[in-house]
Amino acid sequence: MITQARMPLEKNGGTIYYEVHKEGKPDSQRYAVEYGDPMELPADLTGLQELVAKCEAVNEADCTSATWTVFAEKLAEAKAIAEGTARAAATAAQAEAARSASCRPMQACATRATPQRLAELCATFEPMYQEADYTKASFAARTKSALDAAKAAMEADDSSNYEYEQLRIALEAGVRGLVLSSAFVINEVTVSPATAQVAQGKTQQFTAQVTGTGSFSQNVTWELSGNNQEGTSLSESGLLTVAADEPVGTTLTVLARSLDDETKTASATVTVTEESVGAHRPPRSPTIWTRKPMWH
Repeated sequence: MITQARMPLEKNGGTIYYEVHKEGKPDSQRYAVEYGDPMELPADLTGLQELVAKCEAVNEADCTSATWTVFAEKLAEAKAIAEGTARAAATAAQAEAARSASCRPMQACATRATPQRLAELCATFEPMYQEADYTKASFAARTKSALDAAKAAMEADDSSNYEYEQLRIALEAGVRGLVLSSAFVINEVTVSPATAQVAQGKTQQFTAQVTGTGSFSQNVTWELSGNNQEGTSLSESGLLTVAADEPVGTTLTVLARSLDDETKTASATVTVTEESVGAHRPPRSPTIWTRKPMWH
């Protein structure tokens, strides 16, 4: 068998002409071989086999689980073409597709990192920034959530350097956004409307205003009491929904609590009324005008 590697081929097919020269032997006649789409020709699997060998050197224990799963799946597909039962029938197009599909996950396969820098930052920040010293809004919204996320990632031990770095950035940003609780005083919270009558099956929007001095948040938490039916509810934005089967005459209490100072609250009283039904008015009979004849 005569093999010729690295021969340029036309993408739409063509003809290859060749002669055989061997020392001490007469030259052969000129031969012609026609071919169609080069990507449909039997594949040279050398490049794919080399890539498979390189990929097999990657250790699962060194990679994050999220990136390893995709990588292992594509590697298995490539091995099936390079070494398995599909090898004999593999075309150049299939070999190239397998090589390309394995390259991308291999490049994206993230190495499991050691979170030393993030661990040091958590160990420094946790005792330094105590929740009691800052407003609840500033601490819970960013610092605590970022700290919890960082600790969870370190415990899982399944993140890359990039992922740990993003957690570190989020934690530092959360600390920069902290507001000292001594930097403000909440005077009072007011709720509007203070009283309301809401019919069964209807809604009522309530708003809250927080007043005080210094830098504080207008955010409040909403609480509902007095309802008899689960369908009667109060949303996080203060929207009251009265269930259609909430008993008429029920007194509901809508309470707003300052997020920065939970001792400061205000409430509104709601009375449930009967579902209003539009009065039915019978159709008005048409008026018929008659004209008396005029006699001359």
